[in-house]
Amino acid sequence: MKFLRAAVGGCGITEPARRLNISPATASHHATVLRDAHLVTIRHKGKAVLHTVTSLGIALLEQKHPFA
Repeated sequence: MKFLRAAVGGCGITEPARRLNISPATASHHATVLRDAHLVTIRHKGKAVLHTVTSLGIALLEQKHPFA
């Protein structure tokens, strides 16, 4: 959930990796899992990849669950 929150507004991999104090490889793995769950989308912009939270991801973040 922390990576999902970090991706609100769009981001690459290094930004949430830095914020969450994890390696870029770990952040990339988290992004892949979230993408496979349809919680984030990716958009290629030149060599950069932008991760954006989907409406489903936003709805999940807005829920009041203990794990969120």
